[in-house]
Amino acid sequence: MKNIQTNFQGFRVMGTGPRLLICFHGYGQTVDVFSPLSKMQDKYTLLSIALPYHSDNYALDRKLSVNYPLGIYHFILYFAKKHQFNSWEICGYSIGARLAQFCYTQNPKKCDALYLVAPDGVGQNYFFSTVTHRLFNPLFKKVMKRSDLLIKSIQLIRKTRVISASLSSFAQQNIGSKEQSQKVANTWIALRKAKISNSKLLYYLEEYNTPYFLVRGKFDKIITAKKLRGFTKKAPVYRVIALPANHVSVLTSFFQWFKEKRLKNED
Repeated sequence: MKNIQTNFQGFRVMGTGPRLLICFHGYGQTVDVFSPLSKMQDKYTLLSIALPYHSDNYALDRKLSVNYPLGIYHFILYFAKKHQFNSWEICGYSIGARLAQFCYTQNPKKCDALYLVAPDGVGQNYFFSTVTHRLFNPLFKKVMKRSDLLIKSIQLIRKTRVISASLSSFAQQNIGSKEQSQKVANTWIALRKAKISNSKLLYYLEEYNTPYFLVRGKFDKIITAKKLRGFTKKAPVYRVIALPANHVSVLTSFFQWFKEKRLKNED
């Protein structure tokens, strides 16, 4: 993992506060999406880390794809040691929450708080697990090269009402071209080892008494309350925050909540 310490460039550092907040964005976003948090207080140094194939770090991303989550965790250790942070907080949005959960479980004692915003990976996603499996991901890559057929398939499935209009639109936006659909495949496969069961995550959270919050959008049609129920029904009520937002706007709503509730309560 030496290469990642010196060559990894898929990150941005914002702020100069004494506490380290590590952030993972969602699919199709960039590390800049967390910049509003850097303007709220001077309490945090933000380390915003890119998803695989979401920065100019493509060559190293390909090398890291064997186990991207572990590579990122090693980079966090390197960064924290270099800048003299003994612990950190972690935030993950959408598919970025997979990396957040993985990095948390690598060393729960080091994590002062965990924020999971509209989190993919909380709850079972059989489709993700199947298509990213090493036996099936070559076929997944091949299929994803035909974005035109994929879009037609999604439109056909939508007519049967198996998926919602919101989910259909979301999917089509992310596979609108061959390059986009291949990016989806590459990103998913690189994150295949960032799979943490609800039981394991809840065990660590309780065992190490880690403050955590699962933040969801009340109008989210992608990561729905139903999908999260396997986790939320086992979590204390005050750990689950429902904001008046959809899947896209919930991150902005989280920024406001973080400012008004978390930081204000600590003053």
